[in-house]
Formats: sequence, structure tokens, C-alpha cells
Amino acid sequence: MRVKQLVESNYEGELEDTIVTLLTAIGAEGLNTVDTDQLILDLQNQGFSINKNSLFSTLNGLPIVANANSETIQIRGADMTRAADLKTRTREKSKVTKDAQKQAKKDLGL
Repeated sequence: MRVKQLVESNYEGELEDTIVTLLTAIGAEGLNTVDTDQLILDLQNQGFSINKNSLFSTLNGLPIVANANSETIQIRGADMTRAADLKTRTREKSKVTKDAQKQAKKDLGL
């Protein structure tokens, strides 16, 4: 069953989106670090099968992550994550819009 789920969905993309959402929410609360084990628990509670090794490989490419180790994950400040080029800003805006629509549909049960 798990293999079927991985093959049929964009598991990595959904995992990255969820991590970015969680870290963004934490950063919006004024915090700049999160406990690594707590993030793993939060992701597992959302249905992801993840451990520290797979988390670190996923965190590697995320611009919101300033530094990550086995104890904490440092969140890059909002001013540092802003992209300088138009193409990246446009892509980020599109992604936020898509994620917001997806969450709204999920909340409405559609």
C-alpha cells in the first residue's frame, strides 16, 4: 500500500510543501528555530513516513532553511528568503496561490 501511495502521488513535492508551510508558520510567530524531532513528529502526524536522514535530504534544497542539524532547524528570516529575480518571485507567488486554493478546497471538503 505504501509503495502504491508513493508512486501515485507527488510525495516529495507534498512533503516539501508541508515542511515549508510549517516552517513559515513557525517563522511568522517570531521563532527562528524549531526542534528537529518536533518537526518530524508533526510531519508523521500528517501522514508522512519520515526520519532524520530523509528530513535532512529534503531540507537541503529549501531556501527557508538556514541551517539544520540533529537537534534544531534554523529558519531563514523572511527578508533573506525573498528572491531577487522576477522568475523566482513569480513561481513563488503561483505556488502560494495554488497551495491556498488546495487548502481551501480541502477545508470545504471538495
